[in-house]
Amino acid sequence: MRKLIAAGAALLLATAGHAASDIALMPKLAAMCVQGQLNAAGYPVGTVDGAIGPRSIAAAAQFAEARGQTLTVLTPDDAERWCRELAQLDAQLRPFLVAALEEMDRHNARYGAAADFRYQIQSKVPDSQIDLIKTGIASAEAYLDKNLGGGIPQDVRRGVTVKIVATGRGNEEYGGGNGVATAFAQKEMRPFFDVANAQWNQNTQGRGWSTRADSMKTVAHEYAHIWHGHLGAISGVFQPLPGWMNEGMAEYLGYRAMAETGDIGWDRAVAFMMNGAPQEQMQVPLSRINIWAGQVGFLAIDWLVQDSPNGLLSLRVLGEEVGRGKSANAAFRTAFGLELSAFYEQFEAWRLDTLKNPRNALSRRPALILAE
Repeated sequence: MRKLIAAGAALLLATAGHAASDIALMPKLAAMCVQGQLNAAGYPVGTVDGAIGPRSIAAAAQFAEARGQTLTVLTPDDAERWCRELAQLDAQLRPFLVAALEEMDRHNARYGAAADFRYQIQSKVPDSQIDLIKTGIASAEAYLDKNLGGGIPQDVRRGVTVKIVATGRGNEEYGGGNGVATAFAQKEMRPFFDVANAQWNQNTQGRGWSTRADSMKTVAHEYAHIWHGHLGAISGVFQPLPGWMNEGMAEYLGYRAMAETGDIGWDRAVAFMMNGAPQEQMQVPLSRINIWAGQVGFLAIDWLVQDSPNGLLSLRVLGEEVGRGKSANAAFRTAFGLELSAFYEQFEAWRLDTLKNPRNALSRRPALILAE
């Protein structure tokens, strides 16, 4: 057999009854495909169970040796490449891939817009976590499409790969910072999730929502980043807006999307932010904060959205203005109707008041004074 296609290749294959497809198979489905192919070729693996173990690996090695082919060793993470390559080499083995692609089509039909993305999924990722991530993506896209003048267009979605691993080590790629969830691979939109990381599936006792809902909020948060990236406002190497604005907007939209589906109550989300932000993030002025500022950023974005003449659409305007080449200050002024410096002054007054009496701070937050 020719050397198997390298990881990350398009993996296109024209199959009888199925158009050329780059739909990525779920790991278990890919494993079942290659197991079925090896059984049909006369190299039995036993039960087709989607678990690539010693018997499947031995059968694959025997298949290669008998055909005089040079092969990489079959592993759970190589199952899809094997399945596709065997379908190319032998027409009798092609129906197994056709069936797998058709089953993948049926699976994806449940996820709406999330089905348009390409997925690179490590074999150790549980099906339940794949479902969680695809559901979170679908919820985020639906919220943006309904409330912010459109989400990420389908033709763009089809060119974006979502990477899902279960290493526990976070994103180890250049610029990934070992993050449990990230949005970009340098300039490219490429959401990443490590479902075995200690920061994934957090204990949400006392927050008022489930662990699953919390993880879906994380997915929607990263989706908000790539949506702003699509507008031209951010990437892994381009971040002209202050960190509190980027992270606050993503947290805000992440919770909004979950509130829309009913998975997280909006009042509970705001209360959670009001409880957490004063403990650390509000200890310094907003203009000087240099740590992850999602909580205080959420509160700032919430204030801006409520009082901006553009309302929720101000977040789209902000991204579009930056995408047109406007400075952060100019984009902020157009989006929210006041100067960034003026907002910092008003937020500072509220911050100091909040630190004195955080319990009632939200009810004492005044209306923003906008530019005349």
